[in-house]
Amino acid sequence: MKNLFLVPAILVLFHLAACNSQEKQLEIDRQVRKKLAILGGSVVKELKLNPENQKNLYFAEAIMENGLPIQAMVMIKNDSVAVKETLNSSLLRRLTKELRDTCVSVSLKPFDKSQVENEFQGEAIFKSGGKIQLFAHEKLGWRPAHDLETLRFLTKRQMERDLYSFADTIQTFSLDKTAADTVYTGKLETRKGDKKEFFVTWSQTGFRWELNKTQQ
Repeated sequence: MKNLFLVPAILVLFHLAACNSQEKQLEIDRQVRKKLAILGGSVVKELKLNPENQKNLYFAEAIMENGLPIQAMVMIKNDSVAVKETLNSSLLRRLTKELRDTCVSVSLKPFDKSQVENEFQGEAIFKSGGKIQLFAHEKLGWRPAHDLETLRFLTKRQMERDLYSFADTIQTFSLDKTAADTVYTGKLETRKGDKKEFFVTWSQTGFRWELNKTQQ
């Protein structure tokens, strides 16, 4: 009969433990959202925390209020929360900002032939349908691969920014190889009817474009 008097006490302890656990989870959620908001420069709209194999380690997937996704590894120990954004995630947001075209996907893999330790190679795809091949490093940033489709996309975006300040858009754009492996020629026409001819020169770490002298 004595054990019956213990049942209410056990239920109270269970309820308190559940409440404490829920409060702790809400606090963790709040801290993760706060740290991701600082990283992403926007309020977190949606958040998923998935546990990894390692104890206290989680993989966070979030959608920010500005529409961009962000991914990060989250370490939770006692009451402290540490957040580190993945390279794919930070690169996706950086490309979106720099190229004024929403990057929807970044895939990376180790670049074994690189002279730089921990450099990755991969591909980025944009909402406009554009696609670029690139190399990325956590500290050194990213650089384009020597690829014709990549040069077309990046040159077009740079020209829209530098020549027209995005006030006009390029409707027709061509970039073709020449006899020299590092030199390309191109033509463009904008929505407002402006026409340009130019050439692009590739170097070891990137490229530069110039208008034909008669159009400079």
